[in-house]
Amino acid sequence: MKMKKFAVLLFVGIGMLGLLWATTSATLASYKNDRVRTWFVGLSFDGLEELAADEVYEGWIIVDGQPVSTGTFTVDDDGALSQYNFAFEARRSQIGTFVLTIEPVPDNDPAPSDVHVVAGDFYRRYAKLTTDHPAVSEEYQGEDISGTAVIYKALRYEVTIENLTPGQPLSPPVVATHRRSANLFRMGYQASPEIEAIAEDGDASGAAALLRGWSQTADVVSIGVPLTPNGSTAGGFSDTITFEILARPGDRLSLATMLICTNDGFAGLDRARLPRYGSYSFYAKGYDAGTEMNTEQSQDIVDPCSGIGPAPLNGDPNGNENALVDADPHMPIRRHAGIQGSGDLSEAHDWTGPAAKVTVTRVDN
Repeated sequence: MKMKKFAVLLFVGIGMLGLLWATTSATLASYKNDRVRTWFVGLSFDGLEELAADEVYEGWIIVDGQPVSTGTFTVDDDGALSQYNFAFEARRSQIGTFVLTIEPVPDNDPAPSDVHVVAGDFYRRYAKLTTDHPAVSEEYQGEDISGTAVIYKALRYEVTIENLTPGQPLSPPVVATHRRSANLFRMGYQASPEIEAIAEDGDASGAAALLRGWSQTADVVSIGVPLTPNGSTAGGFSDTITFEILARPGDRLSLATMLICTNDGFAGLDRARLPRYGSYSFYAKGYDAGTEMNTEQSQDIVDPCSGIGPAPLNGDPNGNENALVDADPHMPIRRHAGIQGSGDLSEAHDWTGPAAKVTVTRVDN
């Protein structure tokens, strides 16, 4: 009898220990999952109007009772946003309400203004934004404006771009993470004006603005510095650069950078699959944008070719503005044939194989 009682007590004790362990494990897992981390909030609106030039919209998420800015954006007369997805940091359990305000430009006050256009409380990942929410200003109550805010987990990646060419500097690259349905460029199709600007002048500002204005885009990074030919340094620049970029689960990565010592060449990566764990290396090939004839003449090549390239040229007296070398009509994007030596460019500017190595590493977030 005593043995039976002992067995019952032992069984109950083991059960209680198991329950305690399960509860503790669940609590620890919950605590771990609810740490401060980076999130994206994706926005969409109906009825949002274009503002004056000295005003912008700004999103705010109430985190543990305090407003946290998600960033500013503008709206054009067609209702398109200049940016759709914004990053912020918070514990998931402390994310409460989304509020959209109108802010002045410039804005020296870090706090939200008193002009609240729409608002909504998050339920799980979603917030329905209306003008009926009590946080909305009286002047906007009942207006025909609505929207949604959706929270996505943000993944952090470290990206290293290495110039593999011995004679081609690369212009400051533009890099983006986005949904698979978006294309920065496509071989066999004509180059967009934004890719043309990169391939002919190394100007990535238009491409960066275009990418930010896509609802499929998560993050855009404009590097701001060129890359010298492989194994060289010049003017404080080198052949490699490393930076971080954010993405959502399932996003792809694209980039474009000018092959500086060409008429309209660029190195590009389109819709590379981001690694779920660890690192992966991609190789950006050299492309001909098909927007300019390949004269290889100094007057048709941008000046940085002389500054950070392998050999000095006579220079570009007309600021690379020469309609006579424009391809008419434009040709489809194709693989670049390299330097043919038909003008001022020489074998020193040529390359074979991929133009750049792009190593992407998942960083614990």
